[in-house]
Amino acid sequence: MQSANFKYRIGLDLGGTNLDGAILRDNELISTVKIAVASETPDIGNFSEMRRSRLTEDICRAINELVSAAGVGVNEIHSVNISTTLATNSVVTESFRPAAMAVQSGPGLPASFFRTPGPWLELSGYTDHRGLHVGPLDDDEICEGIERILSLEPDIEALGIACKFSTRNPETEKRIADIASQKGFSTVSCGYTLSGNPGFPARVGTVFLNASLGCEMASFANEVGAAVSELGILPEKIALLRADGSVMALDQAGANAVLTVGSGPGASVNGALALLKRAGLHGGGDLLVLDIGGTTTDAAFIAGDDPIFQPFGMEIGRYPTLVQSLLTPSIAIGGDWRLGGAGEFLPPAEDRRPLCRGGGELTLTDAMLANEDSLDAHESVIWMGRAALKIHSAVSHELEKINSKPIYTLRELMLRRSFAPEAILVMGAPARAMLPWLQKVFGVPCHLCPFHPVANAVGAACAVASEEATLIANTLAGTMSIPQFGISRRIGRGYRLEDGREELAELLGAGHGRVSFSEESCFSMIDYELGRGRNIRLRARVVHDTADIVIKTVYGRALPEDTVSGDTVALNTVALNTVTGESLS
Repeated sequence: MQSANFKYRIGLDLGGTNLDGAILRDNELISTVKIAVASETPDIGNFSEMRRSRLTEDICRAINELVSAAGVGVNEIHSVNISTTLATNSVVTESFRPAAMAVQSGPGLPASFFRTPGPWLELSGYTDHRGLHVGPLDDDEICEGIERILSLEPDIEALGIACKFSTRNPETEKRIADIASQKGFSTVSCGYTLSGNPGFPARVGTVFLNASLGCEMASFANEVGAAVSELGILPEKIALLRADGSVMALDQAGANAVLTVGSGPGASVNGALALLKRAGLHGGGDLLVLDIGGTTTDAAFIAGDDPIFQPFGMEIGRYPTLVQSLLTPSIAIGGDWRLGGAGEFLPPAEDRRPLCRGGGELTLTDAMLANEDSLDAHESVIWMGRAALKIHSAVSHELEKINSKPIYTLRELMLRRSFAPEAILVMGAPARAMLPWLQKVFGVPCHLCPFHPVANAVGAACAVASEEATLIANTLAGTMSIPQFGISRRIGRGYRLEDGREELAELLGAGHGRVSFSEESCFSMIDYELGRGRNIRLRARVVHDTADIVIKTVYGRALPEDTVSGDTVALNTVALNTVTGESLS
């Protein structure tokens, strides 16, 4: 009889080609599923109601199959975590509808330097580095500007608001948001709510993308929540993965849409950490993770047992942002890339099927399948070697960047050493075919990730909630704010660094999570009129709910584990040397 204390977790990875699913019972993998997603499913920018419904149906189908295979009732499901490429693909292809922007930049670079596509409103006045307003806020100016935007583009729904130093005093952004909502904007995104980190250009990019993606992500989340509720699973049990590998509640998708960009690679890292031991790896060294998909190959870097992190934000498409993420660069190669006549890879065609499966052009998948009707064995080997060399070149370039600056991970502020992969863990549907070639070009042991076709879904199921907050206090101005929680209040001159630590720990640790402080600073200020005071800045992070999950046991109807050591497949080194023109042995 099953214990009532078991936690059944479902992970779903919604990609452009397949929806992968997995169900865990504590640290036991019970079952997996893979469902083909219609190739015509568009990016989020033209995400029609009909196609959105199709994806929702696929999600419900996957949940039903997993619950049935596990032999449990839906009331026993503890969580359903979903990673998705919807927002990512929308930004990369710029298929979203740009939001309007209201910007107050103050002294320094002109606001036009940060200009984004779509309507643009520059406002006078500013907030200085102490959080003090310089120049009065002009409600008439705000109203006239917003009315002008709506008259020129009456169908626009979203507005992003970015004011310099808004994390130190968010009142200006709040006032603009109130007026915008009264004038008819359905989605309003404020910079102070998305990150407490400094960096105005990146704040503008973050707010713009969040506002642009917010409406569609909110619609997607609402439809998924309603459909899954009909299955008997409460909406509060459903979560979306973030770029840092953690999860956020489904009802936050509209307000924090930009945080879902990069959620797929985040699931890959979680899956790698959960499946390391089953792959014969026991941690402690430097590990490279490669997730080979149809469009891209995503890389990740694990130092010891901890993934390398980007605490100051990542670039999303052509936009700098303050979105914290795991370091997961995408490499432009995957199974759907076409084989060009000059020995070069060409981007995927609209019809992504390989020639051997009814498609119109040869793809890397044709080479991986070594179908003699498409390519002979020698040509297949050469193309796979070229793909491996392209991945190696991109990873080598990334390693140079990693080792040129301090290395940050999720648990440590920095590692004062270089990163040098001692092994590679390969996942994704094409992983088995590419494994020997990757081992040859990298020269380190390569391991096939157990359940490599659905490892992302396993990683999604393992994800837990995480929160970060930044506290900024100025005792001269008498202000304290915690932007991520919308907290802004008055404080006295006696407010100290220790008071801030205690306040953040109480706020973040309310759910009995593990709180760690990654930044602490306190410096004195002197004002001729106001006297002495302190400028205090604290950043803390918490992970709720559970320790890291390691898959120990496999039951039920899971896909074949398909574990293979790195040296079990014979290499055609003559063909590989033909690619490079030199010996790689």
